[in-house]
This record gives sequence, structure tokens and C-alpha cells, in this order.
Amino acid sequence: MAMIKRFWKRTVIFFVVYLPMICFLSAQDKASLVNWQLMYNDTVVGTDATRALEWLKKHRKPSRQPIIVGVIDSGTDTTHTYLKPSFWVNIKEIPDGKDNDGNGYIDDIHGWNFLGAKNDTFNVVEAGAQEFREFRRLYPKYKDYPTDSASLANASAEYEYYLKMMEDSQSDVFFKILEHATGVLPSYVYIDSVARVEYPDSKSLTVADVLKLKVSGNDFSEAMKTVSGDIAEMQYSGNWNDLMKQMNSSLKEAQEFKKNLDSGTDLRHQVGDDINNSEDRFYGNTDLMAGFFDHGTFVGGVIAAQENEGNGMVGVYPEARIMAIRAIPRGDEYDKDVASAIYYAVDNGAKVVNMSFGKMISPHKEMVDEALRYAADHDVLLIQASGNNGIDRDEILFYPYGTDINGARLGNMLCVGASDVEGNPCIFSNYGKKTVDVFAPGAGIWSIAPDNSYVSSSGTSVASPVVAGIAAMIRHYFPKLTAVQVRDILMESVIKIDREVVSPGTGEITRYNELCVSGGIVNAMKAVKLANGMYKKGR
Repeated sequence: MAMIKRFWKRTVIFFVVYLPMICFLSAQDKASLVNWQLMYNDTVVGTDATRALEWLKKHRKPSRQPIIVGVIDSGTDTTHTYLKPSFWVNIKEIPDGKDNDGNGYIDDIHGWNFLGAKNDTFNVVEAGAQEFREFRRLYPKYKDYPTDSASLANASAEYEYYLKMMEDSQSDVFFKILEHATGVLPSYVYIDSVARVEYPDSKSLTVADVLKLKVSGNDFSEAMKTVSGDIAEMQYSGNWNDLMKQMNSSLKEAQEFKKNLDSGTDLRHQVGDDINNSEDRFYGNTDLMAGFFDHGTFVGGVIAAQENEGNGMVGVYPEARIMAIRAIPRGDEYDKDVASAIYYAVDNGAKVVNMSFGKMISPHKEMVDEALRYAADHDVLLIQASGNNGIDRDEILFYPYGTDINGARLGNMLCVGASDVEGNPCIFSNYGKKTVDVFAPGAGIWSIAPDNSYVSSSGTSVASPVVAGIAAMIRHYFPKLTAVQVRDILMESVIKIDREVVSPGTGEITRYNELCVSGGIVNAMKAVKLANGMYKKGR
């Protein structure tokens, strides 16, 4: 049982595919500040976006053409009172079951869902980790592969990859759970049946009560040896019924895991496209609220929510128009869907695209790379969350990772780490002196949630849309500036944090110039003034 307890703790990590990362603010009285990401003063290190917008309204006029921000995410609540006015509307499309604008997508009024089959017959919600999907794909082929030394010595690169995916996905945990639970559960079930006779009030039955049972017979004696040894190893002394529930639940999960593996299938195939063909991107449906769409709703709200009457929360740039693109399930995204989503955003007028997702394995990396370069060729700025693993992205690749044909980082991509209200890097944030460009507020940020509610959350997934909102503001007021120029402006205008900080992940003392390229936190006020100066000079 000790093994099950240890393994179960690990499997929680395996199965949870979206977990808001909490960055505890050092000053609790600041943690509840609504819109702190829009402020900047001696005690609050936000972006100063409120003052920046006020300055722009006083000194400049925005372009007549609304700025469109593509939000590639889990879906978005298109009915939310405080986001509904901010949605992009495809005025060339009529919801009549026809592709009126000829863009290949029928009735795409506010965006598109790349995780669904035509006619809403199926929608992907749960997808699991990419490492598990790769392990599952190869499992039928290698599950009976001989493990003698000679066979392993001559194993193919694919088999070695299979073993790595099994390890990285912690799939070995479930095999051990299945083996252990299958072996000991009969003893637990037998003793449980005896205990319920001896203790009629079984609801309050404790493990200690069960271990006191005295019943004659070898069967009971052997079963008790199995159970008592297992319980002693795990040092469990709680309620017996809770223990039995945990045992049965662990076994059921492991059995489902094994069944899933044996099938070797990925429900993603029900979408109906060729997942290996990047040219086949006219698939999906219009359901932007299929399954889990809390994350995308939150992200869209950070960018462009109208002021919330409940607590005053407002997006960074409410004048932006959100193009909702559902391509991120619970779990890791599929490369094909990310590529298709980028093409859709670019082809339908988005000038900024927010990408609050990422992973460490990218089987079809070339598909995404081509789409990222397509965005670069069409002057679209891509804002990417650095990730919540507390890792150095200079050392560990995190995808999407856009490069040109020469291997240099794309100039139209900006990678964002997360900081807290006092300007400290959040402990969960990924970082990288060469691969993460800036930091931005990403702790205790308020935004909207489904059913007209609002919540607070943390993560680089939150910091990224903060920057996307500022980028949208700049691109709207300075439409002649290119995506590369806006990216450079955001990096050159950061607030430099000239003090020691604690490095995410490691806990070591460092400085911001060791954590990101720019060495600081995005500042909208400085950015718009720099943009204004460049605009006047015609740069």
C-alpha cells in the first residue's frame, strides 16, 4: 500500500493537465489589488498601462481599423457580458451554414474551433501530456519487445525514444500500481467482508480496528499478513473505508490506463482531418465553448475585457478585438492544431497573437515552425508564455520555439516570463538569458471566468496576455510600426530591476539580466513614448 500511496501522488501530476500556478505575493495586502498589472508606483511594479492609454488618448488618434488579437487557447465564453463587446466579428460571414467569405471556414463569426469534428459531432477536451501520447502511440509496437541485454544493445532509436517517453510520462507508475493493487486487493476485499460482520457500524471503522480482528483459519491469517504488512509500510492509520476507496480507485485508474494503452488510439482522430498533413487545415467547427474554456476566457479578459462592475477589473486594452481560436485541450496541444490556428489568425487579420501554452516534446515541430515563419512573413507579432516549469529555457527546449531558416530566433516572437506585484520573478516561471525576452505581471491577476464571473489566477499564461494587450495598444495607435519593431520597443522600454532577485526553480540569488534578454519588466508608458518617438522619426 505504501507503493500505491507514493505512486498515486506522482500520478496526480500525470493526470492534471491544467493547474493554475500560484505565486504567493510577499505582501498579502497587495495580493487582492484588482488591476495591479495596469499600475506602476513605488510599491506596485505593474506595467503602467492605464497611464499609457491615457497619454495616447491625449496625444494620438488610433487607427480606424480595429486591432485584432488572436487568442489561441482552450476556447472562450462568447456570451460573457464583459467580453462580448470585445470579440472580433467576421462581418463578411453570415451564420447560414455557408462559407460566405470563402476563407474555408463555415460560419466563423468570432473565430474557429480546431479541436472539433464537423457538425459538432465530436470535440476534443482531454488530451493528456505529449509524452504519454507518444508512449501510447508506440506501445502496441513495443510492449512485447524482448528485454534481454542483446536485444537492448541492438535496439533502434525509435525503441530508445519509446523508453524515454515511458519514463518522462511516468507511465511505469501505472504498471506498478496495476501489479501491486491486483496482487493485494483480494486480501483487502476478504478482510473488509469479515470486518463488516464484526463491526456493524462500519462508517467509523479505523485501520486499527481492523488490525485487531481475530478470526481462525489459514485464509484469514494469510490475508491479514498481506494487509498488515502493506499498511505498516505506508504508515496509514486512518479510516478503513477511505483506505478501501483509495485502493479501488487506484486499481480502476490503472486498469483504465492499461485499456487505453492496449487500444493504441487517440480520440483526436475523430476530428476527421489528416493530423500528419499541415496543408489539411480546413477542419473543425464553430463551437468555441466546447468542453473546458475557462483558460481562454481568462486570457481574453486580461487582454480586452470591458470594465467589470463587480470588482472593477478591466482588460489591458478593451479596444482590442479578440479572435477566439480553440486549439488547446486539457493537456498538451497538438502541433497540427497550433499550426492551423496560427494560419487562421494570420489569414483573417490578426496583428497580434497570444500563445499561452507550451510543451517539451514537439513531434511535428516542422509544422509549427512553418506557421510561425508564415506569421513573420505577414507582419504578425506572436506573444508566447515562457511556461510554468521553473526551468532555464536556454538549457531545456520549450515549444513552440520559432527560428528562421538559419536557426536564429524569429524577430516577430516575444517570450514572456512572470513577475509578482513587487517586481520579483515568480518561482514557477521559466526563464532564459537568451530565450525569454521580458517579464510581465503574472501573479494574482484578476480576470473574467465563465458565467459572468471573475477570478484571480497566476502563471506565465497570464503574463503573456498582459503583454499582448500592450502590443495591441501600440499596434493600434502606431499602425505603421512592424511586428519586429513593436517587439523591439517592448524589450527596449522595460523597467530594469537593478537589484538581486531569487531565480525561479533554483532559488539562487541572481539578477534579471540573467533571467531574460531585456533584463526587466514590460512598461507600457515607456513603450508608447518610445513608439511615438520612432513614429515621428519615420523609423
